Amino acid sequence: MIKRIIQLGSLFPIILTIFFIKNYSINVPYQDQWEMVPLFQKVIHAEISIFDLIAQHNEHRILFPRLIQISLAFLTNWNIKNIYWISFILLCAIYFFLALFMQNICKNKYFCIYLQFMLSWIVFSPIQYEGWFTGMNEFHLTILAMLMTIYLLNLPLLGTTATLSKIFAVFLSIIGSYSHINGLLIWIVGGILIFYRRQFLFLIFWMLLSLMTYLIYFINYSKPIYHPSLMYFFQNPLDFLTYFFGQIGSVLFISEIGISALIGIMIFLIALFNLNSLLKKRSLIKSCIPWLMIFLFSLLSILAIAVARAGFGTTQALSSRYIVYSSLMFISTIEVFYYLVGNYKIKFFSHDLFILLFSFVLIFSIGQNYLKGVDYIKKYYSEMSKIKYCLDYYYRVDSTCLYSVYPNKEVLLERLEYIKQLGWGGFSEFAFSR
Repeated sequence: MIKRIIQLGSLFPIILTIFFIKNYSINVPYQDQWEMVPLFQKVIHAEISIFDLIAQHNEHRILFPRLIQISLAFLTNWNIKNIYWISFILLCAIYFFLALFMQNICKNKYFCIYLQFMLSWIVFSPIQYEGWFTGMNEFHLTILAMLMTIYLLNLPLLGTTATLSKIFAVFLSIIGSYSHINGLLIWIVGGILIFYRRQFLFLIFWMLLSLMTYLIYFINYSKPIYHPSLMYFFQNPLDFLTYFFGQIGSVLFISEIGISALIGIMIFLIALFNLNSLLKKRSLIKSCIPWLMIFLFSLLSILAIAVARAGFGTTQALSSRYIVYSSLMFISTIEVFYYLVGNYKIKFFSHDLFILLFSFVLIFSIGQNYLKGVDYIKKYYSEMSKIKYCLDYYYRVDSTCLYSVYPNKEVLLERLEYIKQLGWGGFSEFAFSR
C-alpha cells in the first residue's frame, strides 16, 4: 500500500507541471525570443540561410532550437505557449531516461521507490521555471541529447544494430552541440565512454567528428563584449568558488548564496566519497558508468558556467535556468551513493538511522525549494501579465516598461509592429488601435 502511494506521489509533480504551464503561462514573447523575428522575416521572404540559423547567440549556436521555434511559429502563429509544452515534452523524455538509468542500477527495492519519488520532484520542480517559460528549449534539448547519447553508446550491441546506435549517437551529439555551447561537452563524455568500452576504432572516428564539430563551431566566434572576463576566476578565486559551489547547491536551496555554497560543498564531498569507493571496488564501476558520465557532463557544465558567468556576481549562480545542471549533478551523485550504500555495506553510512535521517533531509530540502519555485512562478505570471499589457498598450502607459521586455526600445517596437501585422505572438491589429 505504501509503495503504491509513493509511486503515485511520483506522478503528482508531472500533473502539477501541466497545471503550472496551463495556468501560469502567457502568450507573449520575452527577451531572447524577440531575436527570432528577423529570422521569421527572412523565412517569409525566402532569404533564410544556414548561416542565419547557425549564427552566434551569446556563446551559443542554437541551430536546432531555432528550427523548432521557426516551425512552431508558422504552425501556431508564434503562440509562445506551445514552446512551453515542447519544454514539458523534453522534460518527460529526460525523466524517462534518468528513470531508465536508475532501474538499471537500483537493486534495493526500498531505495528504488524513494529515488524514483525524489527524481520526479527534482526534474519537474518549478524552481527551474526559467527553463520552462523563457529561452528556446536549448537547455532541455542539450541534456536530452546527452542522455540519449550515453544510453546508445552504453548499449551492449553487435553488428548492424550497434552501428545504427553509434550513428544515432553521433547525430544526437551534433544536435546537442548546436543547441547550447555545453553540448560540446557531449563529445568529451562520449569519448570517455567509448574508450572505457575499448572501441578504439570508433573512438578515432568519434574524435575526428568532434574535432570537426568544434572547428565549425568556433569559426568567426567572438566572445560577447558585455560578458565578464574568462580570467575572473584567477582574479577573484573566492567569488569563483562561491559561484561554483553555490550553483551545485542551488538544487536544494536557492534563497541565499552562502548556504547554497555550503550545500554544494557537501554534495561535492559525497561525490568524492563515491569516487573513492568505486576506485576501491572497481568491479562496481560498470554498473555506475552511465551515472558517472552524467555526473561528468554536469560537473563540466557547471564549471564552464562558473568560468563564464562568475564575473556577473555570485548571486547569479542561483539563476533558475542553471538548476537543470545542478539537478543532474545531484541526482547522479545520490544515485551512486545509494547504490553503494544499499548494495554493499559501507561502514557508518549503512546504518538505518543515518539513511533515514539523510533521506528525510533531502526530501525536506527538495520540498522547500519546490515551494519556493511555486512562489517564483506566481511572481513570473504577475510580471508577464504587466509585460503583456505594456506591449498591447505601450502608447498609453509609461513606455519605459518596454526595456524590461527587450534592451533596445526602438528595435523592439519595430519587431512588435511586424508581429502585430502578422497577428502572431498573441497580438492583433485591434489590440494596437489607438
